[in-house]
Amino acid sequence: GICKRDTNQVLSERDIMELLFEQCGGIGWQSNDAWMTEASICDWYGIGCDENGSVTSIQLGGNLLTGSFPTEMYLLPNLMHLK
Repeated sequence: GICKRDTNQVLSERDIMELLFEQCGGIGWQSNDAWMTEASICDWYGIGCDENGSVTSIQLGGNLLTGSFPTEMYLLPNLMHLK
């Protein structure tokens, strides 16, 4: 958006997933089912979550991603698998 993000703001896991979509060309992905919708991020294509709804895996390999992953992805507390 046009507003600058406050760098001291704590990003939610949804915020981080939205950054991933924006910075890695989500519009052009082969599959982007449910991404950027009101659906739970756990229902977004390629995302796995634990029982608390926290992202544990991102499997988007071979999905035509471009650009580079946002460094904010390192802030996902329970991410164990990235493919």
